[in-house]
Amino acid sequence: MRVFVSLLLLLQVICSAPQRAHAQKVDDSEHRGLHVMVAFGWGGGPTSSGLLHSMEIGHTFNSGLALVYNHVFVWSDGLGKPAPNDASYADFSDLFGGHFAVLKVPLFSNDIVGKIGAGLGENVDLSDGFRPRFGVGWTYGIDLHLPLTRSSGLLLTLLGVHAVTVDRGHQVAFAAGLGYCWF
Repeated sequence: MRVFVSLLLLLQVICSAPQRAHAQKVDDSEHRGLHVMVAFGWGGGPTSSGLLHSMEIGHTFNSGLALVYNHVFVWSDGLGKPAPNDASYADFSDLFGGHFAVLKVPLFSNDIVGKIGAGLGENVDLSDGFRPRFGVGWTYGIDLHLPLTRSSGLLLTLLGVHAVTVDRGHQVAFAAGLGYCWF
């Protein structure tokens, strides 16, 4: 955890250097039009632990509000899932997440954004191919944009993901990720 926090702090220092060099203020970033984001990280909860993958595509309005489609999942199989001889192995999902409609709202500036969404929750059994099971799901979180240009930059994301499916019940994971966003 200390290594992760140290890397995040180092990344923030590195990302703020181009802004100082170009005398660009963080508030000068433009958030409107097409919104595309991809992020990878690590997430975990009582029934999952593994690679976080989050993709968004949507539109940012002139007001700063964004409406996006978000496909997010935590992939445990072969990564954070316990070994087959572990007692908790059967409780762990191979992959879970969902397909969500998400509203993103600037909190203190255009570069600190809260998000909340709901849609299809999903659990995928990977033991014999790709077998998805759908239910309901929701997500929430905070994104921190670190602009490298006026319309794109690095992104740090913290989020919670929930999915309720018939085969697994309620699953939850909390995750942190690093990505790139065109806003």
